[in-house]
Parts: sequence; C-alpha cells; structure tokens
Amino acid sequence: QTWSVVEMSETEIIVVDAQQATQVRSLRTLKLLETDWVVLKSYEMGEEVPDDIKVFRQTLRNISEHPNFPYLADSDWPTSP
Repeated sequence: QTWSVVEMSETEIIVVDAQQATQVRSLRTLKLLETDWVVLKSYEMGEEVPDDIKVFRQTLRNISEHPNFPYLADSDWPTSP
C-alpha cells in the first residue's frame, strides 16, 4: 500500500478545525458536569464554592482562548481538583 500526502483546501481546513472545536467544547462540558455536584452542594449548604473548583471551572470555560485551541494536548487541560 502506498500513501500520499494531499494538502487540504482552505474550506476543508475550516471544516476540520470547526469539528475539532466542537469536540473540545463537548469534552469541556463533560468536565464541567463532573464538578456541578460540588457547586450545588456548596449552594445548598450556604457555603462558598471551594476556590480550587472555581479556578478549575473558569479555566475550562476559557479553554477556547488557549493558544493551542482547538488542538489541545492532555497537558493543556486544567487538572481536576
């Protein structure tokens, strides 16, 4: 089997980038959902949401501003507290 490299058109690049961005945003949503219980419990108890959870969640919300977005490495994601 012979492989060849073919450059993508500008339109193809835009489509692939948009698909990757959608996947990253979906993963971000899942990661936010994993900590929703902490936020809800804090509110129910009348307590402040822990700072590490706040920072983690805000970093996730800002993930689209990361320089490598939408092609993030595992190390580009914030670490869950």
